[in-house]
Amino acid sequence: MTAITPIRREGDTWDSSEAFRAGMRQLASGVSIITSGTGAAPVGMVATAVCSVSIEPPTLLVSISRTASAYPTIEASGRLCVNVLGTSHDDLIARFTTPDRRAERFTGAAWRLRPDAPPVLDDALAAFDCRVVERFTYATHVVFFARPEKVLVGPGEPLVHFDRGFHRLA
Repeated sequence: MTAITPIRREGDTWDSSEAFRAGMRQLASGVSIITSGTGAAPVGMVATAVCSVSIEPPTLLVSISRTASAYPTIEASGRLCVNVLGTSHDDLIARFTTPDRRAERFTGAAWRLRPDAPPVLDDALAAFDCRVVERFTYATHVVFFARPEKVLVGPGEPLVHFDRGFHRLA
């Protein structure tokens, strides 16, 4: 086995939390709105920490801060929907990332508000209606393992988060 030697540039810092944050800003990822609750009391948040864990059984991993406004509802209900965003969802990003626009989150878009399940964005690139099957608490976050019960797939181009901004693929 060959040892890996780190490459350093002049002035690099490798041992600070700011270096960690700077490094993570270079990791491009898809953008989703995680919803929970029901049509009467929907909650949602923007997330980039979502990935596939397993195909059999189908399982997603969703990492959520315990201080997120949607966290208590997800924890209590054991249900969530991962709505994968496309390039046409710029206004949704603004509504879900601006606290002053919280009342607008589920208006003006193609939300399907259901009486007994989390909201689904009808024009999402994909929507995974899930039941939480496991959870793991680590430091400030809870990692939810969620099994999709229904999947909606639609057309479009993905929205990507990179270096503190939202981008389209070239």
